[in-house]
Amino acid sequence: MFFLLGVYVVSFMLFMCLSLIIMVIMIFMDFQNYSRMLWFWQLLTPHLRYTLEINCRGRTQLISADGIFKRVVSTGGDGLLVLAQREYKVLTYRSLQPPCDFEDRGVTKLKGYFYRDNSLMIWDAIQNYVTGMISLYYPNDHDVVEDAELQAWVKDVAEEGFVNVPQFGLSSELKTKKELVTLVSVVIFISTAQHAATNNGQFDWCAWVPNTPCTMRSPAPEDKDAVTMELIMDTLPDISQSCVEMAITWHLGRAQPDAIPMGQYVEEYFTEPKAKKLIKNFQEDLKIIEKKIIEQNEGVELPYLYLCPSRIENSITI
Repeated sequence: MFFLLGVYVVSFMLFMCLSLIIMVIMIFMDFQNYSRMLWFWQLLTPHLRYTLEINCRGRTQLISADGIFKRVVSTGGDGLLVLAQREYKVLTYRSLQPPCDFEDRGVTKLKGYFYRDNSLMIWDAIQNYVTGMISLYYPNDHDVVEDAELQAWVKDVAEEGFVNVPQFGLSSELKTKKELVTLVSVVIFISTAQHAATNNGQFDWCAWVPNTPCTMRSPAPEDKDAVTMELIMDTLPDISQSCVEMAITWHLGRAQPDAIPMGQYVEEYFTEPKAKKLIKNFQEDLKIIEKKIIEQNEGVELPYLYLCPSRIENSITI
């Protein structure tokens, strides 16, 4: 049991690494085909702020030869890469779309599943926002099909970005507005709500080290009767490792000093009245979702507030 709890920290980081990998692929594919896709750049840029930087920091400070994982996590940085490679090969486009993900995992009717309920509300708000924006530039499916630069972008993403993931499931061409809306919504959802759900609760769950030990110094016991307090303490991380785990999960999970909440756009990329109205509507939708989540958690012994829009950053910055 203790070993499985220890692996939880690794899997926690693993999903964030996958999210960042996806974002970086999107970025590199973007800038090759942007001359006529100004709207696309305007829409996604606020949600990709600091993504390249945090990827670089992750490689140099977390999973490097002398990084945090090498010091306190059982797998070390090399082991994390092995796990990430295995998971990446079975990653699917459907799993990045909340409605499909919950359906495929058979949890659509699970009671009290706040992550699902909150994710779906935010997903719907994002889709409404993206649909409105895209409709300003692509009135119908034909316009999407005929945009050569847009088609070149998605072809790069599908054939170059996910070349080693044959079962990923993203088509190399966009045939409808709905397909484009879904793809852009996935990018925004991962870089906002999905990251918040996996990142922001780290300290809450990991500060009590026996709950999610970063490493196990002895094999898991095979005989319950042989378990003693001395064995438990010799198995759990030592004081130094525990302190590092608490420090790093606090640092990664805390609100960043210059955080920009979801749906707030400090820089005005869109100046058209219709686009600005869509942004305002999106912000109002997020306020309604926030109120519903607060009400949902009233009287709950263990509240789930990680997906309150005011606590979600507009991009992956940590």
